[in-house]
Amino acid sequence: MLATRHGIKLAKDDEADDFALLEKSKTNKSCLCDTSLIINSDNKSGYFCGIMTYYNLLRIKDFRDRINGKNLPVLVLKGQCDNQPLGAANEYLELFPNSQFKLITNAGHFISFEQHENYKSALIRFLRQYACTRQ
Repeated sequence: MLATRHGIKLAKDDEADDFALLEKSKTNKSCLCDTSLIINSDNKSGYFCGIMTYYNLLRIKDFRDRINGKNLPVLVLKGQCDNQPLGAANEYLELFPNSQFKLITNAGHFISFEQHENYKSALIRFLRQYACTRQ
């Protein structure tokens, strides 16, 4: 709250980045079916930058009424072990009448990481349905 509303930081950037890195490793475990695949990283993500990005996302006006019912082709992929609720995927399916849903087994939220070939195949099949052919 102090950072987002008053620009006051309680820790130095490096300290906050180290904390974010620790939390990131815990979060990554919740994004995979097979947690042995986690790669430890020392990539610092910029903790305060992430806080401000999230804060700004909370202030964006809800745009769902503007996209509801649009006849756009939408592919919703969800990993079997995804840490996000199924309701989030269902909301896209309800908003877009021309949507398709594909459950990717043995994958969490990071589908392309755990099931790269299945992810790629699903995308290619979907895109080919709507591809323009050149004469």
